[in-house]
Amino acid sequence: MLSAIILESMGECMPLLESNFSRTAQLVRNFKQVAVDQTIEKRGDIKLSL
Repeated sequence: MLSAIILESMGECMPLLESNFSRTAQLVRNFKQVAVDQTIEKRGDIKLSL
């Protein structure tokens, strides 16, 4: 009986965990992109002509 309750709870939790992991991964990707964008902005203009 207890194992059935545990399995049911796990079944309900899994979609939440998957959703949260997905959101976390997206936040990390966004953070990395912001860091790259800030690095590029700090470098300034590059003159290609002589």
